[in-house]
Amino acid sequence: MNRIKGLPKARERRQKKPKDDEDVDTYDEDEEELCCRNLTDTLGAVMEVAPSAFCQCLPECVQHIGQWLTTKENTPLALFLACDMVRHLKEESQQTWPVFMPAVFTALTGPDADARIPAAWLVNVAAPLNGFQEAAPEAFRSLAKIVSTQAPKKKSKKREQTNVAMDNAVAALLTMARYHASSCPVEVPAWQLVVSKLPLKFDEDEGKQVHETIVDLVLEQHSGLLGQDNANLGSILSCLAEVYRSEELSNKTTDEKITRLFKNLPQDVLIKMASNFSVKQQKKIEKIVTASS
Repeated sequence: MNRIKGLPKARERRQKKPKDDEDVDTYDEDEEELCCRNLTDTLGAVMEVAPSAFCQCLPECVQHIGQWLTTKENTPLALFLACDMVRHLKEESQQTWPVFMPAVFTALTGPDADARIPAAWLVNVAAPLNGFQEAAPEAFRSLAKIVSTQAPKKKSKKREQTNVAMDNAVAALLTMARYHASSCPVEVPAWQLVVSKLPLKFDEDEGKQVHETIVDLVLEQHSGLLGQDNANLGSILSCLAEVYRSEELSNKTTDEKITRLFKNLPQDVLIKMASNFSVKQQKKIEKIVTASS
């Protein structure tokens, strides 16, 4: 991947040499951070192309993760490396989970959005694995707490990071609801929380994946997502109309699925759901359903 997953471009500042009156120590710290980030990106790439061969390197990786988790500054880096391990090594990574899973749940409920982003992403990639079932109830509660929290209103770096963390938490909650619905605590309305945050606009990569998953589930008539008596359908259709042909929120494959969905919907259903759509969305839906195949 070209950049660290989930981090906004503002975080990827160019490393500049300090001016004469700038603190050289600060520059050295930035250079060290950049080197560590490049190292984790390289390790992630190796895991992706040669997962079996990489397993022999797990002890060294786990050692670095354990060391990085001892400091606040390096915790996000440690969690991003752990994300790559889980994503690419899958079940083979489970032997390492005791080293970083406690930190994942600490970060999910902690105040640092920089750490919350990879923590949510790690839950997202780990959730489909059977070994995550035991941690599912705690994951549901932690993610629900994040998704239920209002983002800061004042524009700031903190707000930007918090919004990206929110998108990653929604994506993780969606995956949890798909794979561990039976482990969801009764007090956590997982599907409703996911639908209430759609569409995702701050992490483009996660947003596109989530929106495609949503349209796939609607086409499958997934009862959990649609809700009782299709209670969530209007809000979902509104979201899909908004993301349709939006370069930042969708892709060609998702657009094709959205087209198929709206064309297959009975006219009376669209009329019934009309109150959920903005004027702009109504115009987009009209174009979709009237366009020739």
